[in-house]
Amino acid sequence: MNMQEVARLIEGLRELGLTGDEVTDFLLWIETGDKTKLPKKAKEA
Repeated sequence: MNMQEVARLIEGLRELGLTGDEVTDFLLWIETGDKTKLPKKAKEA
């Protein structure tokens, strides 16, 4: 994945409403597989 694709991925995640920390954790989870960085499901309202 090149930098342009990464930038589009980050923009898309932000558009979905993820915060900066959530985007960072998601990207770390993808790269490392660290289970502590797993995305959390949205809470039902």
